[in-house]
Amino acid sequence: MICKKTTYLKIIQTGVFLSSLFWHSNTIAQTYFSVREDYLRSKSSVDPVSEEYRNTYPDTTVNKVAFYSVRNFGGNTGLPSAPYLFQRKSQEPGFIFYRPFFNSDRIHVSDVRYYRTTGPFAELTGIAGTGKLQMFRLLFSHTPAEKMNITLRLNQYTSGGFYKRQQSRITNLYLSSNFEGSRHRAGYYFYVLHNGVYASENGGIRDTFLNSKTALQTKSLLAVRLSAANRNNRQTRVEFQPYLRLQREKDTLRNTDHLLSLQFSFEDQSFRYQDRGIATDGFYNNRYRDSLYTMDSAHVRQFRNGISYLLKDRKKGRGLELGYRNEVSQVWQISDDLIINNIVKGMGYLHPRLKDSLQRLSLQGTAWSVFNGYNAGDLAWQGVADWQINVKKGTALSLAGGFENRRPDQQFLKWQSNHFQWQEAFAQQQKTELELAFQFRGFCGLKVLQQNIHHLLYFNEQALPQQLQGTARNTALSLSLAKVIFRHLGLFAEHRFQYSSAASALRFPGQVTTARIFYAGNLSKNKLQLNVGAQVQLYQGFLPYAYMPATQAFYLQSAVRTSTFPYVDVYLSGRIRPVSFFVKAENLLANILAYDYFLQPGYFQPNAAIRLGISWMFFD
Repeated sequence: MICKKTTYLKIIQTGVFLSSLFWHSNTIAQTYFSVREDYLRSKSSVDPVSEEYRNTYPDTTVNKVAFYSVRNFGGNTGLPSAPYLFQRKSQEPGFIFYRPFFNSDRIHVSDVRYYRTTGPFAELTGIAGTGKLQMFRLLFSHTPAEKMNITLRLNQYTSGGFYKRQQSRITNLYLSSNFEGSRHRAGYYFYVLHNGVYASENGGIRDTFLNSKTALQTKSLLAVRLSAANRNNRQTRVEFQPYLRLQREKDTLRNTDHLLSLQFSFEDQSFRYQDRGIATDGFYNNRYRDSLYTMDSAHVRQFRNGISYLLKDRKKGRGLELGYRNEVSQVWQISDDLIINNIVKGMGYLHPRLKDSLQRLSLQGTAWSVFNGYNAGDLAWQGVADWQINVKKGTALSLAGGFENRRPDQQFLKWQSNHFQWQEAFAQQQKTELELAFQFRGFCGLKVLQQNIHHLLYFNEQALPQQLQGTARNTALSLSLAKVIFRHLGLFAEHRFQYSSAASALRFPGQVTTARIFYAGNLSKNKLQLNVGAQVQLYQGFLPYAYMPATQAFYLQSAVRTSTFPYVDVYLSGRIRPVSFFVKAENLLANILAYDYFLQPGYFQPNAAIRLGISWMFFD
């Protein structure tokens, strides 16, 4: 009872704090609020020299503010989330030790942005709620000099969860800067990226299913399978990319640019797992080094140095890039490994100017090849065609595809820890992907993904790596509808269908449905926007993955099957000029309709919870 009173008291305190912020925003208004579409412009860090800045005005609608994060299938922030949804994924060839399943709790390299702003900009977001959830997000960008920008992105999350030993702490940040000289002769792109995830590993609750008795108990008192295990992952990456325009200056009479760029990057990754309770928990079958204490770690350092030449034709909107990169990787996991790769790259793009000003067309293709080193023979290519048929009406068509032939990640080939050891010689894996997306007038969307994976790698029911002989053919089709009728009543529905010819080696729900109904209105002479609604999400029952904490791997199991449980949320969101806010009740049917609200064995989705959040934009 004391715990519940404390939780309710924290929620009340948070509500009073948010209310005071709302009152303060009305009494002391900002001196400046910009609605210019080009106030913020940005580009990706993946290929910044060739890419142009695009308008990135922040989303000021209230339709999505309450949906602050994607669903974590492990049930809590900071826990690995199983790959249940087929998605198009491409990555440059080269050495990869491990791909962590913390997609919603990390800032990926492709998420790092370079900004240009008309003036200073800051966006602060705070979220709190039951389960000791606290989230803080910061985006600050400023261009103090005409040609130089500094940007800081910070995410800091903590959560206690609802079950014993679910405490997690997450810190993600990047600092980026870009500069171009007054004569456009030279410049640089630079960023520092850090991801830190710390979480207590409980191995899931001992009773895989809840019942009418255990569902009413305080969840933090239920027995778990690991009593003293922790996970600590760290990633730090620094990249510096200076460039030089080979002609004397950017001449408006000459449409062709010749640029030479260098790339220097350093990345340090550590994966640490410790368990002081292996003698009493009985979770692991094998103990290779110590029968009382586990202290497993893997440490990876990578140095990348590259050079590239870029030819740009500004008038015809086309360009060509040729590059070379040397990659040196150092791996420590009981024994040491040194891996060297030499990689070449070619990229071409075309952004023609169409006669119809409402249409935009973009074509781009990129190819990589590892011609020497540990991953020799690996190659990949990807292409994207994006046609915005009508920009104002929101009608667009895009086609994206790619191919990869690569050596398996090191985690499948070699692993050395206290509970698992293997050294395999798996064949190269080939993957072909094709995705078609169509958006009609902004309210109807269709997306089709076809994915063929030859020599698929996965973890079997013993949590050991295995390779599929043959080809896994995966198909994902999603249809979405979003419409506001009668001026205020909003409807949203999305249905996703998934199929695989290798269902024995992959785990996924065959169908996923999300439906939302809401009322949208403007009050106080359009100064206050409100959105009140409810959402239900259904995952068709399926055989889920089990999770192995020692290796951070999801592996096959056949003992537990999920059911089709409706996850129902009710929310209120709004915006007062630069301030957006929401109040949300999540998973209202937990312990009421049924007790099987989980998507990983032993890892339940959050109980009924209250979340509150506020986001504030500053333009001065």
